[in-house]
Amino acid sequence: MLRRAAVAIVLLWVVITITFILVRLAPGDAAAFLVPPSATAQDAARLRAELGLDQSLAVQYARWIAGVLRGDLGESFSLHRPVSAVLADAVPVSIGLGGTALLLTFLIGVPLGILQAARRGRAVDRLLTAVTTTVYAAPSYWLALALVAVFTYGAASWGLPPAMRLPAFGVHTPGAELHGAVRVLDLLRHAILPVSILAAIGAAGIARYARTSVADVLEHEWVRTARAKGVSPRSVYLRHVLANILPSLVVLFALSLPGVVAGSIFVEAVFAWPGMGRVMVSAINARDYPLVLGATILYATLVVFANLAADVALPLLDPRRAG
Repeated sequence: MLRRAAVAIVLLWVVITITFILVRLAPGDAAAFLVPPSATAQDAARLRAELGLDQSLAVQYARWIAGVLRGDLGESFSLHRPVSAVLADAVPVSIGLGGTALLLTFLIGVPLGILQAARRGRAVDRLLTAVTTTVYAAPSYWLALALVAVFTYGAASWGLPPAMRLPAFGVHTPGAELHGAVRVLDLLRHAILPVSILAAIGAAGIARYARTSVADVLEHEWVRTARAKGVSPRSVYLRHVLANILPSLVVLFALSLPGVVAGSIFVEAVFAWPGMGRVMVSAINARDYPLVLGATILYATLVVFANLAADVALPLLDPRRAG
């Protein structure tokens, strides 16, 4: 445990250090994006000095890493707010959106995969294979625009009641003073389309993985022996098949958790959800170094420790893989 934790910390340091160097070496100057078009060269130089960009890369790194060790991620160049405050606003949005989609991904994908494996080679399996492969391969932004065209603009053009027209943008209805349960219901209506997109794509991938895993387990002798003894199909799948693929599914779930906070860049962009995906893209476009690095630290920490948690959980779930 200690060795793995130490390796995780070193890996995290390497990731954020490489990110710091790449961000600083990328084309473009943060000061050039922040000064007005009428600014003089002296104004740009003054702004660079205020932001600390006039110092050497080593000095900038030393000051930044010292702040990180103190828990200070700096101030956003473009938003003029502490990076921690910007992330604190964006993370709950991504957790709500991505977390709901992740739960639906496994609740839908695993049963679909088991059904395909149980009916492999038959019409149901072929149909679900074609559907899941198509959905998984389709670009998320294309699926998002397609759903908006059908359930928002299409529903309006077909004269459907307003209650059946799903909102396409934002988290809440603009200008509406909503409170309590009404506000929650409004949020849920706005979440239907983005959650559906993320859950559909994720479930398609999990279904393909579960089908392959279950089909492999079904070929083992002990499964055929259980069936020969008269064990009910329900018990075979729950007590034997699902129990054997559960460790790999738990590990896959743990490795998917960082993506919840990172958000889906394209889906958040299409539906105008102010989550981590949009924050990261906006920060990159504005050359907002502190915000880019702060988001990278958050995401890298989640990825590293999710892998660590998976490494620790796997031997507990499957003692055969210990050691």
